[in-house]
Amino acid sequence: MKRTLGLALALTTALLGIVGFTSQAYAEGNEGAAISVTGEGEVTAVPDIAIIDIGVEAEAREVAEAQETAATTMNKIIASLQKSGVAYQDIQTKHYYINPVRGKGKIIGYKAGNIASVQMRDIDKVGIIIDDAVAAGGDLTRVEGIRFDVADPAPYYEKARERAVKDAKAKAEQLARLNGIKLGKPIRISEGGVSIPSHGVRGVGYAKLSPPISPGEMKMVVEVSISYAVESDR
Repeated sequence: MKRTLGLALALTTALLGIVGFTSQAYAEGNEGAAISVTGEGEVTAVPDIAIIDIGVEAEAREVAEAQETAATTMNKIIASLQKSGVAYQDIQTKHYYINPVRGKGKIIGYKAGNIASVQMRDIDKVGIIIDDAVAAGGDLTRVEGIRFDVADPAPYYEKARERAVKDAKAKAEQLARLNGIKLGKPIRISEGGVSIPSHGVRGVGYAKLSPPISPGEMKMVVEVSISYAVESDR
């Protein structure tokens, strides 16, 4: 009887030891637990600059003639842009090319092209500025596209980032509440992406762009990933 009782006590002690060890291991594992979420913040901005790709394409039998015609016409376009108030530093050559023109298996002439990227900071006059430049360049003018942007996007990104962090925290708090756990402080933060959706018109050709040209609105989006610690009940 004593032997049986002693054996029972020994087994009970061993089982209690196992239970105690398991509970301790779970608590230690819980100390590294975290909730990871991704938040998104978005703001809307009204563009204050327009960017246009404008230039010329001239064709002639000789390379020099095509180059000279293209250069002369491009200078007229640049002069018109500057007369309209576009700063010289806002006009940047984007693409220059000379290509042979073939016919019946041989070279019959050459095309010379010069495209510039032009920033216009007076949004209200964009249509008029473009029309004047197209008129100055005549039939050789090429307008490849127009897009809009914000000169100083930093304040908008700051606001979007703030909203992204609030969005992430709200998601983490909901997840913690639904799972009956207590949310701790952020332990890891990273910015996953900053984007401005494309906002513009492409492939305009060389026809006139009748004013007014409306810049509309553009959206700026920031994503952040945040991991929050899970607080222990101990």
